[in-house]
Amino acid sequence: MRRSKWFYKGLTSIHEFVLHASDLKRLAVLLFICLIVRILFFSLLVPGYINCNSDSVSYFLPIDIFHGVIDLYRTPVYIYLLKLFGYLSKDNLVNNFILFQHAVLFLSIIPVYYLFKNTVKNKYLFLGASLFYGCYFPAFYQAININPECLCIAGSTLLLFLLTLYDKNPRKDTAFAIGFLPFLLIMLKPVYILLLAVSAVFFAARFLLVGKERKTLSCGILGLTLAIMGTVAYCGMNKKYNGEFTISKIALNNTLANIVISGAYRSSVDEEFKSIIEETKKNSFYTAVFTLNNEWIDQYKESYKLTPSDLDKTPDAYSCLEVPNTVNFSKDRIDKFVNESVRTKAYIRYMLKQFARFVMYYQLLSMIILAELILLIMVFFKYRKLAWGLFFSILFVIGQYFTISFGGIDNWSRLLLPSFPFILYIFTQFFNYGIALVDKDKLALAMAAFSDKQ
Repeated sequence: MRRSKWFYKGLTSIHEFVLHASDLKRLAVLLFICLIVRILFFSLLVPGYINCNSDSVSYFLPIDIFHGVIDLYRTPVYIYLLKLFGYLSKDNLVNNFILFQHAVLFLSIIPVYYLFKNTVKNKYLFLGASLFYGCYFPAFYQAININPECLCIAGSTLLLFLLTLYDKNPRKDTAFAIGFLPFLLIMLKPVYILLLAVSAVFFAARFLLVGKERKTLSCGILGLTLAIMGTVAYCGMNKKYNGEFTISKIALNNTLANIVISGAYRSSVDEEFKSIIEETKKNSFYTAVFTLNNEWIDQYKESYKLTPSDLDKTPDAYSCLEVPNTVNFSKDRIDKFVNESVRTKAYIRYMLKQFARFVMYYQLLSMIILAELILLIMVFFKYRKLAWGLFFSILFVIGQYFTISFGGIDNWSRLLLPSFPFILYIFTQFFNYGIALVDKDKLALAMAAFSDKQ
């Protein structure tokens, strides 16, 4: 009986804390729990481990965009961050940079807490979602990975927080930040090019549906215009110094890999390329890809020389060094080969299967997105309200569905990490609406995500 009494007393205390504690106390407890989880995870399961794979190596290539030294395959923000820490830290570059990533990802819990607090009425649900974000190990594991995914998660979180903040209190500076932030994220990782389209749809929809905000939204449109201009200018710099108008050429490697795997290369008239693929794909399809696009291997070997020698690397980082150093085929010849191959039935059939596989692999997420899209449409036509944060999140995740399934090769979970905050938001709102369905009169308010100021 005494144990039962203490148990119920503990539950009552937790209940009172969740319902009545101040934001500062709740946030302090949340951060403390997440910190303990991370300390235990990294000290017990992966003590001292730092993940450096072939992608990591490629970020050590020196660049100087102000003097025309631009990496055709990697956008500059992450490279410049490594360069900055190398300048400040000298021999402690890696350890200090990993500590920086830990700090950024850990501190991103704070905006997550407030974005859920602003959009979810049930306190257990918004605290649970915040706790899940802080303790989801596939996400915080990225802090020890020398790749942009860690900062991508934090960047996506910041953008989503700004969206919900703007929805609650429309301000010009917030609107401008929402418009311009995509440019910084694109310079971190090219996948964020999607944000230019998604943000344009967001501002256009808001401009049409919320007439009184048009002056405020003009600042957001200005920020987005600058983001588009910055992106186009960067592509122009690549054209001037590297001969190609693109943000990043990394997608070429993935396209070539899909051509090899699908067998679409057999329809090409380029007999030499077909012969190279047949000969090299026995080792791996990446060997075939990098033999064709040997320019990337030349660049990779330069990056490898500049990677800290005491940093343990994964097997794929070494296997790239074993790719034969052959002639660099011309861009026109590779482009012609790619254009021939991607138009074949074999390639189209394979890519459609990839998309279907991706949707089925994430079938729970796919079904929830479909259900919430239907709810969004129903509530919009009935109440003329729109859950803007959810609307934005669904658009971006759907965009990632297409870019990953058609442009990615493997490791879908890692490629989807920039969408992690948006996906968590989608799931949380799904439960939020489920709770609201108990009281149908509150459904419109829940779906509108506190948009009563429209």
